[in-house]
Amino acid sequence: MKNFVYFFIFFIGALQVKAQPNMEIGVSGGAMYYIGDLNPTQHLNPQLMEMGFGIFHRGNFNGRFGVKTQFAFGKVKGADNLNTSDLILQQRNLSFSSDIYEITSVVEFNFLDFSNFNKKEFFSPYIYGGLGIFLMNPQTEYLNNLYDLNAYSTEGQASSYNNFQVSFPFGIGLKLKPLERLSLHFDWGMRKTYTDYLDDVSTLYPDPNNVSSLTATLSNRATNQLSALNNNWQTQRGDSKTNDWYSFINIGVAFRLTSDPSSCHFNPF
Repeated sequence: MKNFVYFFIFFIGALQVKAQPNMEIGVSGGAMYYIGDLNPTQHLNPQLMEMGFGIFHRGNFNGRFGVKTQFAFGKVKGADNLNTSDLILQQRNLSFSSDIYEITSVVEFNFLDFSNFNKKEFFSPYIYGGLGIFLMNPQTEYLNNLYDLNAYSTEGQASSYNNFQVSFPFGIGLKLKPLERLSLHFDWGMRKTYTDYLDDVSTLYPDPNNVSSLTATLSNRATNQLSALNNNWQTQRGDSKTNDWYSFINIGVAFRLTSDPSSCHFNPF
């Protein structure tokens, strides 16, 4: 799958070269949040949002189609104690945060003609979809120390999961062109991932006899954990049937690098 993603990103790069007559570079900023075992349903919860930033290159074939490659970085987090409507999740009492570094390549489709060279085509809603790769590193805090959870196999895994993962980015947005060489966009994009360990939660609590005491402590933070004989060890810890998601909501500004190919250029020869 990752080889396919690398090929897709290379293919998008080749398309951007083909779109050289209308190229843009830009920056974006906004918020990231995650959906998964520690936050199953809460979209746009301010308590679960962290800052995100990106730089991108866009090549436009015409007023309807373009391709964009972006590098973005930010952070996502989740905490059971913020799920105020679910007592079971509150009792599980897990929390995590993870830095995110991603590279995405997407194809954009404008619903209206949007041209950097035509003053009348200055506005359009759009959709996009593509592929990406990202680096994650789920961590949790315990006694004022921060622990990289992948290193502790908190569900008794025989081998650690890969912190490099594949994503399928897609979303909706709105483009505006206030100046001849300047365009703005606002978009809400989701990233469907192919891992259930963005939050380090997926299957069962481990057997405490087969892991270190620190691993057991990081794995099982349940508030109803009473004793070694009255416990939830080797019971359900997460939902392995659904993979994790994260979102990047951002506002971006792009600067057109190329000149209008239809404009007249004086050539004395």
